[in-house]
Amino acid sequence: MNTDYQNSKQYLGYMHELKHNLNILDNETKDDILNELASHIYESMCMLQDKKLSEEERLGKVLSQLGNPTKIAQLYISEARLKKNLIKGNPLKIIKYATLCIVRTGKYLISGILYLFSIIFLILSILKIFMPNSIGFFYNYEQFFIGYTSEMDSSMNDILGYWFIPISLIFSSILYLTGTILIKRNILKKQL
Repeated sequence: MNTDYQNSKQYLGYMHELKHNLNILDNETKDDILNELASHIYESMCMLQDKKLSEEERLGKVLSQLGNPTKIAQLYISEARLKKNLIKGNPLKIIKYATLCIVRTGKYLISGILYLFSIIFLILSILKIFMPNSIGFFYNYEQFFIGYTSEMDSSMNDILGYWFIPISLIFSSILYLTGTILIKRNILKKQL
């Protein structure tokens, strides 16, 4: 296919704006992203070749489907920072950038839910120390409840007592690690 579109003002302007927005990333990461998007644009242009559109119209359609270059850059920046913090292992930053990726793209939603429950169990285990009768694993023959309650039903018993703390901490760690493993697997799949 003819790649004359790469010299058009529309393409050059789009790629320039994208490159400008990616400037906070290191050159290698930025070049990888730009090459990936250039390849995507090329493939999309090839798929539209059969249409009775001029090259400029096809390019306009492809670029509009890609979306605003500033928003695309934000998505890639969030994912690059998430990847960097996965290597460093900082849990707070991993959760921060995973949340940004979820909000901006919907990616890593399952990991985000796992992180949310991980944080909830961590908080519950800490609060159990200060409110031992209101937090726990409550059970009777008809139902069970895990968490905080302000009104205690006399038929509900906290079956774990203070064992709730280490079990919640272990469960919180498992949820966090599972969420992180899912993100790493997704990133590795993307790289292959």
